[in-house]
Amino acid sequence: MGVGEKIKQKRKEKGYTLKRLSEIVDISVSFLSDIENGKSKPSLDRLTDIARGLDANVSYFLGEEAKEEKLIYEEKYLDIFTDDEIKKLLEEEDFLQILDEFKGFDKWTKQEKEELKMFLQIKNKYKD
Repeated sequence: MGVGEKIKQKRKEKGYTLKRLSEIVDISVSFLSDIENGKSKPSLDRLTDIARGLDANVSYFLGEEAKEEKLIYEEKYLDIFTDDEIKKLLEEEDFLQILDEFKGFDKWTKQEKEELKMFLQIKNKYKD
């Protein structure tokens, strides 16, 4: 099943018309229709908007076997990576497995979070 088909399926599951989804994500009805029918492909930014509007993960639409959960992020972090870098990360099974380990991160202690940051800083320092 392609990206457009998955968007259409998720939209119908949510009970949204094309017009309603268009209003939610601020994308024209005709462009959404073209995406759903495989006539156009959305940029990663647009796909992110659509996923957010449908309360889904971008990885769901890109074919990953990730569990669907509400997409939560802060806009300021989107500028850290390019669309291609994000797409490449989401295609990496290891990356998705690592992300899965962060479930419950909000329950980690400050010490545990600091240890992880320190580990990643050291890892990046010696990687080069």
